[in-house]
Amino acid sequence: MKGALSREMRIFLAAVGAATVLAVVITVAAALATRRPPPPVAETLLPAGTESGLDVTELELPRAFLAPWKDTWYPSRPRLKRWGPDQVKGFWIDPLKAGIASITAENDADIRELLRQVP
Repeated sequence: MKGALSREMRIFLAAVGAATVLAVVITVAAALATRRPPPPVAETLLPAGTESGLDVTELELPRAFLAPWKDTWYPSRPRLKRWGPDQVKGFWIDPLKAGIASITAENDADIRELLRQVP
């Protein structure tokens, strides 16, 4: 047994390895060539005698950021745990009657199709 890989396979692997190394070299060279120096740090406008700037306790965050899971909308009425019958009446659809028209039409069409197939 001369070698585990055939000559063609070794040539192929060498070509893939060379292409990979070439791609890495080109990428690194392009990154170094197009690198820009970091922007200058802006001078801070701090009062005289202030050395460290703002303390974390001096920051005031809006309430929305303190509790992002809470509602950001304002309801037009107070929330109710339970609705009364007069409040539900305008929105109630009887589930037994909700699909009667469409189910009837579909059933009629299916029955007609079955009857057409009868010789």
